[in-house]
Amino acid sequence: MKIGVKNYGDLDYFRALNDKADYFEIMAIPGKDYSYMDEFDKPIVIHAQHEGFGINIADKSKFDKNLESINFAISLADKFNSKVIILHPGKISDSNCSEEQAISFLNSIKDKRVIIENVTFVKNKIGITPENIANLMKKTGRGFCFDVNHAIITALELGKEPYEYLKEFVKLKPSYYHIGGQTTKGDGKTHLSFKHSDIDLDKIMKIIPKDAELTLEVSMNIEDTKYDVDLIRKLDNER
Repeated sequence: MKIGVKNYGDLDYFRALNDKADYFEIMAIPGKDYSYMDEFDKPIVIHAQHEGFGINIADKSKFDKNLESINFAISLADKFNSKVIILHPGKISDSNCSEEQAISFLNSIKDKRVIIENVTFVKNKIGITPENIANLMKKTGRGFCFDVNHAIITALELGKEPYEYLKEFVKLKPSYYHIGGQTTKGDGKTHLSFKHSDIDLDKIMKIIPKDAELTLEVSMNIEDTKYDVDLIRKLDNER
């Protein structure tokens, strides 16, 4: 298993994790300078902007903004010779939005490094269930980044057993994986260190293939992330 860590631009974080992680993942934000990553010789995975940045590929009224965003992600992938660019499939927020528009947008992007990620259960989002993702993959020819935490949240919302539900996504043969600590009760927080998580990592690690490339979306705390990487390596070696 290859283990990566993700950050939004903290050079000290990447330096501290350089000896532990197999690769880095970064968010491609137009206008941001990423030359600080030149000092590393690790593979770099690119994540394109998502709804939190005002991007929605399902919204035809945002086409120009969406295109600017993905083109910047592609240029960053070219700079770092990245083999994958992860993109959220969007949501239906008003009459300008549709799944057909998301599919059309994906089909207009010729760079095959762009793959889609399943998203967390929120009303009108696209790409929530395994069936949703399979349909998008079929209609666009795209690969798939499987976010474990998003799937667990979806399973709980739909009243499904979470760990069996994960297996349905794995059947789609994801190219990449995301995982972080989360709480399944109470506030339902995600992107936590595994120190503060209640998900069953033993079960999850037995579901994720041994040859997976797995990005940890955990806290931005350096020492906690070191612990998290070591824990995942230990569980990987024990199975």
